[in-house]
Amino acid sequence: MGRDATDAPDPMDDREVEDDIVRQSIGRLVVVAAVVVVTLLAIGAAPAGAAGTGPCDATGTIGTTAYVPKRVPRRQVVTIPKSATVRWEGSVVGTPGKRVGYRGGLELTVAGFDFSLNHWRGTTGNVAGEGLRSYDARALPGGVVYRLHGSHHQGRLSCRGELLVKLKGGKGIAVPFAFVGTVAIFLLTLFVVRGRRLLGALAGFVLGGFVALDLVVFARADLASRLLLVFPIAGLVLGAIVAMARRPQPRGLGA
Repeated sequence: MGRDATDAPDPMDDREVEDDIVRQSIGRLVVVAAVVVVTLLAIGAAPAGAAGTGPCDATGTIGTTAYVPKRVPRRQVVTIPKSATVRWEGSVVGTPGKRVGYRGGLELTVAGFDFSLNHWRGTTGNVAGEGLRSYDARALPGGVVYRLHGSHHQGRLSCRGELLVKLKGGKGIAVPFAFVGTVAIFLLTLFVVRGRRLLGALAGFVLGGFVALDLVVFARADLASRLLLVFPIAGLVLGAIVAMARRPQPRGLGA
C-alpha cells in the first residue's frame, strides 16, 4: 500500500524543534554570562585615588619634580613623561644593622586585575635606600589614567602606596589599532560568522574587548574598572545570537 502523504515528516516541525534548541542554548549562555558578570563585579572595585599607608617614606623624582605618594591628594592625577629616569628614595622604621627579609613590587590595575611591572626581594640590614630606575612607556597612549600601586614588606613592617598617573603626549598607535580592530571584528561577526554559535561567541568576545579598549583610549572609561569586563562578556552573548540569527539559508535540491 502507498504511504499516506500525511505520514511524511513536516520540515517545518523539524525547523521549529531546531529553533527551540538554539533558543535554549542561547538562553543558557545568557544566564551563564550574567552570573559571571555579577560575580566579577561583586568582587569589589580597586580603591580609587592616591594613598600611602604604613611606617614607610618614599619619593620618586623625575627631572626636578619630586612625587611623594603620602602627600598627593586623593584622586589627584599625576602627569609624567612617557619615558624618563626616576631617582627613588625610600626608608622604613627599623633598627639599622638588623638583617631581615624584604619583598615588594609595583603593579598596574587593568579591568580590576593587577599586572606586575616590577618586583624585588632579598635580605638587608638597611632601613633606607636610593637608586635610579629608567622606564619607557612610549608604546602606551597618552591621556589615559593608569592606576599604579606599590607595596613593600620588610620584616614585620608593611607599607603600600598608590598613584593615578597620566602620560604626556598623544595616543600613538593605540587609536588606529583600536579602530581597525573594532571594525574588522564587527564585520567578521556580522557577515562571515553564520550559523556557527561558538565562533560567533568568540568573535563577539573579542569585539567587546575592542569596544572596551576604544572607551579607555578616548578617556570614556576607567582602565582600572571591572565594569570593562561587561563589554567582552556581552559581546560573547550577542555574537552567538547574531551568528545563529544569520544562519545560511538551505540550498534547494537540484533536479
